[in-house]
Amino acid sequence: DPNLWARLLWHDKWHAFTHARCPLAIVRGETSRLVTAEQFQIVQAHAPADTMFELIAGAGHHVMLDQPLAVVDLIDRLATRLRAIERKDDGPNSPDSLEAKARCVGDCQGGAG
Repeated sequence: DPNLWARLLWHDKWHAFTHARCPLAIVRGETSRLVTAEQFQIVQAHAPADTMFELIAGAGHHVMLDQPLAVVDLIDRLATRLRAIERKDDGPNSPDSLEAKARCVGDCQGGAG
């Protein structure tokens, strides 16, 4: 999409990030040259308290290509965490249910808030 960056720049990403209403997982490849360790630490400092952070050892920016089994493991752990959250909810109609949280993904990407 030639307009990708323009569409991403129209809203305050920090606000969307710090006010996310759904679980977040932030992943960085250990040797990434696009996201530095310092940038990762800044994101950690501003993230909502329950954000999951993962550093994939031996991976550059494209973690799925560099360490596919580590990504599979990460997805499995994230799914386990989300199932645990869902069990704490009052069911699919609860505002805190995974279905409700999945609906917020569009809000987060659309810059609501």
